[in-house]
Amino acid sequence: MAILTTIFILIVALLHFYIMYFEMFAFTKPRTLKTFNMTKEKSRERERTCGESRFV
Repeated sequence: MAILTTIFILIVALLHFYIMYFEMFAFTKPRTLKTFNMTKEKSRERERTCGESRFV
């Protein structure tokens, strides 16, 4: 049972790192835009909005 728990924890952790990579490093790349069904203009607007909220 411990092995099964460890495997599930690793799957969830990898999924979180995969999403984090998309959101932090590859947000304006074509593959990411296609994955999240966004246009380049929409992604720039989101980046600007998120950037402003970080420094409030």
